[in-house]
Amino acid sequence: MATGAAHSGTGIAVLYRRWANKDKPVLPALAYCRNSRPVGLPDTDTDTGTCAVTASQR
Repeated sequence: MATGAAHSGTGIAVLYRRWANKDKPVLPALAYCRNSRPVGLPDTDTDTGTCAVTASQR
């Protein structure tokens, strides 16, 4: 919350007045990032294979 407050130029108390806990602002932020920067994942038909291929590409 401190980083978010500093980034937005406000205080932590203001953020907690708007959102009761960290989940409330973080989940929409993650959804925004996921939708605005889609990542193409290989389809290996298994979760383990997809994770392994993705990790080796990074």
